[in-house]
Amino acid sequence: MLWLADPGFKMRPPHYEPEARDGTAGCLDLATREFRPLTQPDLPAYAEQPWRPTAIALSADLVVVADGYGAGLVHFYDRSGHRRTLDGTDTGTGFQCPHDLAILGSGPEQQLVVADRGNHRLVSYRLDGAYLRSFTHPCLCSPAGLAVWGDTLVVTDLDGALLAVDLASDRLEEIVPFPPRPKQSGWPNLDHEGAIVRPKLTAGTLNSPHGVAVGADGSIYVSEWVIGGREIRLAPSAG
Repeated sequence: MLWLADPGFKMRPPHYEPEARDGTAGCLDLATREFRPLTQPDLPAYAEQPWRPTAIALSADLVVVADGYGAGLVHFYDRSGHRRTLDGTDTGTGFQCPHDLAILGSGPEQQLVVADRGNHRLVSYRLDGAYLRSFTHPCLCSPAGLAVWGDTLVVTDLDGALLAVDLASDRLEEIVPFPPRPKQSGWPNLDHEGAIVRPKLTAGTLNSPHGVAVGADGSIYVSEWVIGGREIRLAPSAG
């Protein structure tokens, strides 16, 4: 089974405007190609906002969906269906683009981590929905993607960095630092004479890192949010 979150829109050149349809989230059976969607929760927020899922995290008994581009909510599902919803207000600040999710730890100590991009923070919850804490740092500007690497979270920061965060020790390190130059007009792309085009991308520097995964050998795979995309593999150190 492959779990998928589809926000239901993509940006189209030449002016990089959105082409939209209904969003969805669910699981795809790779053998039969059958897609089984989760039901959008019947909540008042969806009278005003669309259903635009951006991420899914799994535990033994739960499926958690981040609606990062829609109502800004995080939904918990179990075998019986929708179970609970988090909006971030238990932290003192409601979510603003809860873009990605990760489940950290094992057994009863597992916690859900939310990349709350618009609020420049990572937010941790128990799997019963109880708020644990928020993590902020001067170098955490726009957390977009999360991947678990042992006890560490690998975090893509959309402003141009790849970070390693140890929540247990409140430590953040730059794996790939922020670029030294300011954002160009039309970022993450380039405004060239009124048309939005793909910018020149430089090896060793990130432009707009978005998704991230860690392989079994410790390789880090990063995708960039830019016209045409860019995929990068960072190989583990030989030492």
